Amino acid sequence: MTNGRQRLGLYEARYMGDDSLTLHFRGGDVETVASEMVELGLTLESGPAQAANGGWSARVRDPDGYLIFLDKAPWEAETEG
Repeated sequence: MTNGRQRLGLYEARYMGDDSLTLHFRGGDVETVASEMVELGLTLESGPAQAANGGWSARVRDPDGYLIFLDKAPWEAETEG
């Protein structure tokens, strides 16, 4: 599913670890979104962190224990704004 430059994807566990369901959000401001999720009481598992290639990612757990993966590739960062 897309909304402008942002995309929402559902992936099988084989792509995102051992979790039965992972929500994967592409694009957007990973740092801000992850911080806002933590302020709402969600558990941050990793990140937000910038990779060597300039991309960003973070992993957050929702109240039901499902993984939310926030991801922004380097080329998405270049087109933001």
